[in-house]
Amino acid sequence: MKKKAFQTEEGFLIPADNREETFRRILTAYGFNEQETANFIEYWSDYLKGGTDYLMYPMLTDGVDAAMPVSFSVNPDSITRIWFGFAHYDGS
Repeated sequence: MKKKAFQTEEGFLIPADNREETFRRILTAYGFNEQETANFIEYWSDYLKGGTDYLMYPMLTDGVDAAMPVSFSVNPDSITRIWFGFAHYDGS
């Protein structure tokens, strides 16, 4: 996925000292369940550097579908696709 595919006008500040709580708040607002939230936190806690603040930019279903279309043999009643792009936050 090319970085320029992500919008960077609106996002979330993820402070290093409050990362898990911030993730929980954001993911709950997007409708993630407890298991999805726990999996997200586990993955990104290993990947993001400790002690570093980040900006997290969401790409919602329409953007994800445009970047990576998906098809089904039987269409689901609904589908939500969300990707997040991360960038180091330098305070500016």
